[in-house]
Amino acid sequence: MEMLSNVRMPYMHVIILVLLISGLDLTKCDENQRIEVEEGKKGPHDEEVSENEERTSFNPNSNTGKTPPPTSTDHQNVNDLKMYLKLFKQQRKIHQQALTALLGIDTYEKQYKMLSMGIEKLFKVLGSSKATLQEVGFSPGDPLPTNETVRDAFSNVVENTAFFGDLALRLPDITHKIYDGNKEWVLLMGWAVSFSNSSSIFASTDNELLNLMAQELNFIDRDPSYVNPYTAEYEKMVAKQMAKEGKSKKKKRTIKKGPRMSSVRNEL
Repeated sequence: MEMLSNVRMPYMHVIILVLLISGLDLTKCDENQRIEVEEGKKGPHDEEVSENEERTSFNPNSNTGKTPPPTSTDHQNVNDLKMYLKLFKQQRKIHQQALTALLGIDTYEKQYKMLSMGIEKLFKVLGSSKATLQEVGFSPGDPLPTNETVRDAFSNVVENTAFFGDLALRLPDITHKIYDGNKEWVLLMGWAVSFSNSSSIFASTDNELLNLMAQELNFIDRDPSYVNPYTAEYEKMVAKQMAKEGKSKKKKRTIKKGPRMSSVRNEL
């Protein structure tokens, strides 16, 4: 499936969302795009992975306690990861375009229908991708798969997990209404979040995304300071607080004594 770089915004909510959740794979970009990525400047995701993240290819076992010299396979794994991280960053930009299009849908009914269709398709892709990865025994800390089918499954998991996080955080009320009652989806997304968190794909802001969506979806305990400003509940709370503050200020306001201009002019 080709990239959707030429899709216009008016068609986003009809086309791009459906294609994104169908498992759009940026590793299938044309050769010119691959060369541009490989020869491009160092990106924000090119830094070394945190010690807390499992990276088999970068931390080979050694009985002597010393790191053996890198092999040609190690270099290839590093290059593959760097290239995919750049492609993943491009995919995240497309996700933001799709999210913007969803937020721009004019009625709740249309928004709900589009999101319901999209989420259902997303979980179908996620379920089949999980089965593929488990069938071959792939773990999130393994080097990026070279087999096309396994690579597509890996991409589908991390990319759709990130996109569902966008939906849960920016359209929380509709997303919860569609998602919460489906136990199979809840279990599947819990696995996907854990898989993505254990991989070396998420970093910086995307790593924060995983943490926030895990709180929003109640996979981990919410921080006492956690609040989602895009929920209807939060908006009501803010409106109530503003109204309360307005009444308080009105009561505290006093009328100054002394001469003052009348607001009504005398007719001559």
